[in-house]
Amino acid sequence: MIDKSYIAALRAGNRARKYSDELRSIDPQYVDAYLVAGVQEYVVGSLPWAVRALVAFGGIHGSKEKGRTWVERVADDGDALQTEARVLLAVLYRRERRPLDAAKVLEGLMEQFPRNYVLQLELASMYLEAGEREQGLGVLLAADRMVRNDENHYGRMPPRLRDALSRKILAVREELQKTPQHSAYQAVYPGRVRAVAPSLDTVTST
Repeated sequence: MIDKSYIAALRAGNRARKYSDELRSIDPQYVDAYLVAGVQEYVVGSLPWAVRALVAFGGIHGSKEKGRTWVERVADDGDALQTEARVLLAVLYRRERRPLDAAKVLEGLMEQFPRNYVLQLELASMYLEAGEREQGLGVLLAADRMVRNDENHYGRMPPRLRDALSRKILAVREELQKTPQHSAYQAVYPGRVRAVAPSLDTVTST
């Protein structure tokens, strides 16, 4: 059986969607009004088929594609809710296993919030998830340097997270050393590798 709280949440979302629809009917050009509707469309459209069929009897419908498109619209052209839409869009892209698309959104958010080290760590995760280990390592090293130098107040990063960052850098470096392409890169461009790697030496000595 479907948990009653789950159904209650869907109904609450549907009520919020109705308010959003009313606002869009009053002012179709008010882009922010598409965010709530987009999230509701996406969530319902992501439900298992059997659950979607059940909630459809209660008048709750949704489409992942339409929902994503509306969230993208607010992320691109929204006003008061543009930032929230960008954060949600990064989550949707990651959920859909589109890490490079999520990375583009995160890069924009980092420009907007340069002191948010969580965004930089998430960006590194997206590159690593996409198999872009060199780029992911570069982002991790930049975060490590910023923590040590307290750039953009990264020095406030909690000790446990600093330790996790150091371990991740070491793990990615070990993975890269096992990759033939990386070994060839080191042989052809040794100067570039040394330019990227100093922070790793610092990590290994701690």
